[in-house]
Amino acid sequence: MCATKVHSHSKPSLLKSVLTNKCSHCRRGDLYQYHNPYNLKTFMKMNETCPVCGQPFEI
Repeated sequence: MCATKVHSHSKPSLLKSVLTNKCSHCRRGDLYQYHNPYNLKTFMKMNETCPVCGQPFEI
């Protein structure tokens, strides 16, 4: 057994999920629909719910 084994059910770090715009509940699903920050027409379009856990996103 390896002591540094990462479990698949563990959440990523809070800081990493905030900096990469991930879901606040599961920290895996994307908050925004598009990842290109240079497309000014679409970069602020949010998902209505998390694609991973289904948590609703509300502003």
